[in-house]
Amino acid sequence: MKLKVAPQIVGNAGLFYVCHRLSALGWHAMPTSRNAKGIDVMCFSPDGKTKYLLQIKSLAKVNPVPLGSSCEKLMGDYWIIVTEAISKRPTCFILTPAEVRHWAHKGQNKEGKVSYWLQPSKYAKDDFRERWDLLKPEKAFVIASIVEFLGSADSDHPLSKADLLKKLTTRFPDRPPEAMKKTINTQVPAGLAKQKGFCVKGTSATGYWIEQ
Repeated sequence: MKLKVAPQIVGNAGLFYVCHRLSALGWHAMPTSRNAKGIDVMCFSPDGKTKYLLQIKSLAKVNPVPLGSSCEKLMGDYWIIVTEAISKRPTCFILTPAEVRHWAHKGQNKEGKVSYWLQPSKYAKDDFRERWDLLKPEKAFVIASIVEFLGSADSDHPLSKADLLKKLTTRFPDRPPEAMKKTINTQVPAGLAKQKGFCVKGTSATGYWIEQ
């Protein structure tokens, strides 16, 4: 007979597994106090300039993820769903809050109570599976720099993608320009707006800036 593991143990297993994976990527990762609403893990880059707040959902199997009575204000920079958390090889699915919100399923019981769930068919996909590239510190540094540069621009002094690449190449001379160009194209303007919540203004013709 297989021993049933308490939910708290499953939660701890997933939480510390994520911290282990983040540490292997070069982050300083630490669980928050259990009283920290909505945030389970904080991770900092080695230089302390970049920080991510993460929600961790640990599951013993590939089950639906409960989201509560609303998914309008999902907290954290990323959600990491750890399935089979107490097995020898857990699987992680990494989503942005916008992606969680987009794929959420709305349910309603007989009493009219509304609840939201993320079904396995929506999150357990190859698109989200082991998506640790989103959390590579070197990529985080580049994105943080893009935000910094666009935050210093304005409608009178916008920055084109070519301007951003020139600045990034100067700041990170050892990194492949093509990789940074790809990050710029992914983040400006859609990625910064959808995933990070920044108000990116401008067009490819005029240049871009972040409206403060």
